[in-house]
Amino acid sequence: MLYFVVEICELKACQHWRLGDNCVKHNASIADSIKYCSNLHDSKRCQVRKQVDTYRLEQMLEGDIK
Repeated sequence: MLYFVVEICELKACQHWRLGDNCVKHNASIADSIKYCSNLHDSKRCQVRKQVDTYRLEQMLEGDIK
């Protein structure tokens, strides 16, 4: 997973939410955004945070994070 996939997001209390239940992070690079997204909502509510957590886990398992 290299890019965020957020088709619909109803979490209106988020800085990334846009009109029409869109997320500004949809199709954005996870690697380029990870340092700015790590303090978002918990992964039960936020698809971006869930994908960041998955990305970080994959990177740790593959040995890419030191």
